[in-house]
Amino acid sequence: MRPPSIALSVTLIGGLAANLLTGPAHANPTEARHTIPNTTSLAATAQQQSRAPLKWTALGDSYSANALVPRWDPTDGCARSNHNWESQLAQRLNDETSSSVRLTDVTCGAAEIDKGVLSPQTCDLLLGPPFNHGTCAWPARPAQIDALNGDEDIVTVGIGGNTLGFAAILAKCVEMGVKLGDPPTLGPGCSGYYENGEGRQWLADKFATLTREYTLAMRQIRERAPHAKVFLLGYPTVLSKPFNHTTCYWGNFKRLGTIRLGVDGDFLIGVEQRLNDVIRQQAADNSQWATYVDTYESSQGKGVCAAGTSQWMYGLFDDLVIPQGETKPADPAEYQCALRDELPSGVLKGEACTLIHPNVRGAANQAAQVHAAFQDAGLTSGSR
Repeated sequence: MRPPSIALSVTLIGGLAANLLTGPAHANPTEARHTIPNTTSLAATAQQQSRAPLKWTALGDSYSANALVPRWDPTDGCARSNHNWESQLAQRLNDETSSSVRLTDVTCGAAEIDKGVLSPQTCDLLLGPPFNHGTCAWPARPAQIDALNGDEDIVTVGIGGNTLGFAAILAKCVEMGVKLGDPPTLGPGCSGYYENGEGRQWLADKFATLTREYTLAMRQIRERAPHAKVFLLGYPTVLSKPFNHTTCYWGNFKRLGTIRLGVDGDFLIGVEQRLNDVIRQQAADNSQWATYVDTYESSQGKGVCAAGTSQWMYGLFDDLVIPQGETKPADPAEYQCALRDELPSGVLKGEACTLIHPNVRGAANQAAQVHAAFQDAGLTSGSR
């Protein structure tokens, strides 16, 4: 059953632009690094036990912190999950293979290439969860690149979506979907706005900034970690065709809210593919030491509109997927937010402000794809 007619305020739509894809907040600089100590496989030989662990530093935004995958670290505001893909892979490498790693994870939600990786992330960009700590609840985070000290064997980088403004694009599509209504009125959706309207130059400028800043980041990563193999993660599938209108119908805020797939779905797919193409090209331009990790193809059909356990990507206000062995945070205020609460009564919504992020199943796929890339580079052994 479809929800009643929805009239969303400009404040609500603006809030979506500030929160989509941004996830966490940031911590005391002295506590910013999330380090997983090396453990050695019980099956390792004495020779393997004496081998120094590979030193791995992870940089990235909320898609690498895997914000909204319980439980997130509440101490630094980054919502860095203890089940994020990096943690899953590090545990697997340490427990199941002869290749041990020591992971330093400085990923943080809302991080951009400039404000986050190359320079500090100010407190106003630290958004949680926890969502109930207020504005500027944590001090500014140091630049993620400062975590590199020159002795890294591996650097993983999952960044770019916030620099592009993918959140603002999605929010615009929600806003224009409200105006189209259900059934939709005649006229272009957000695709028309960005392809032929006022947003065309804005989007072109954003892609130019993304390319320029990513190029600068690659140069600085190479300078800071000259001996490391660098792995650049693309973004997993948000939408794929054929569109599932049974789940992603207009007004269902557990999925895509008022985004009109028939009007704007192809455009959104194209923007994400173009974002991944920029990242892929950065790896190609530095192919002697950098590798692109494709998480998009392996997650086709597993995006926001997938059903059941095939859904690897949360919708806007979805129900949390709890990892095995974990429990839901006791205080719902940690994962709920004003945006969700301001939705009119009768609108279908889930329990949490998930804001289109990978759930734990999506994080597991990210880990699997990076594991394969590590093996292909000869860095680790073991089964995929």
